[in-house]
Amino acid sequence: MSGIKWNAPAHIPAIKLFKIDRGRLAGIYGDLGVEMPFPPQYNWYFHPDLEGWTKVIPHLVQKSSLYKADKRTCSWFSFKAYTLCNELFEANTLLPTQGDTPLGRHAYNSFYDGDRVWLMEPNDGFKDERGTWQDLWGYLDGDIVFPWGTNEYDSNLVLM
Repeated sequence: MSGIKWNAPAHIPAIKLFKIDRGRLAGIYGDLGVEMPFPPQYNWYFHPDLEGWTKVIPHLVQKSSLYKADKRTCSWFSFKAYTLCNELFEANTLLPTQGDTPLGRHAYNSFYDGDRVWLMEPNDGFKDERGTWQDLWGYLDGDIVFPWGTNEYDSNLVLM
């Protein structure tokens, strides 16, 4: 016996996906003033509507205990959420995003819902200096999803 245990995956909800061509999605981000250092990877991008995202997001947030300085930073959380979203839901629009925040340069995700672009924090929180768990950064009030341009997030780089 190998000693490897396998657990059946948690229920993954069915969602309806919509598609948008790469030029249109790149234009939406371009209108927001975002730099895209690489050309879009796909001809088509697939996304749920906002209701679908509410089913998807809970499966993508990672425990902050996975953070390791210089090994698993905010960029790792962002790429992990992007990869899981594509793997579990075949949605490739939870894009790794970076910008300036009150605490400095930071990586997170953004997503398109068919109407607008939202931001998402893929890390569930942190321990403060007293050892108390706080919402991410201590001022988002538990909201890991928030509108583009809010919470003092100046997003300026997206990887498509």
